[in-house]
Amino acid sequence: MVTPVNAGNREAGQDLVEYALTVLLFLALTTFILDGGRILWNYVTLTEATRSGARYATTHKDSTATDVRGKVVERSWGVDPTSLSVVKSCPLGCYLGETVWVTTTYQVKPLTNLVWPGMTFRLYAESAMEIQN
Repeated sequence: MVTPVNAGNREAGQDLVEYALTVLLFLALTTFILDGGRILWNYVTLTEATRSGARYATTHKDSTATDVRGKVVERSWGVDPTSLSVVKSCPLGCYLGETVWVTTTYQVKPLTNLVWPGMTFRLYAESAMEIQN
């Protein structure tokens, strides 16, 4: 049986092309998964920080919106404070037994901005608690 001399070189080239395409797909998928995980982490952090801000507002009924924002920013590890909006409201007044609402919004840009230029996600969290003190 006679084999062509260059048969092995053609197969090696085909393997290289398949490897390059597979690696690009794998790296793109990994990047999207990591970016999605980062955005989810920001959302969970924002939710917990909002809860902490509402808890602070319920135990300090005379606290201002600036005080509550400071508590939320303090608990928001890894979140850019300049993109964070915090609103404290007491619809029926900030009196003992009434409800205080803390609402936060955060704009996060994905790291995969090359694929979707200018795209941002708006994360939103809200917590309502009864004023205790």
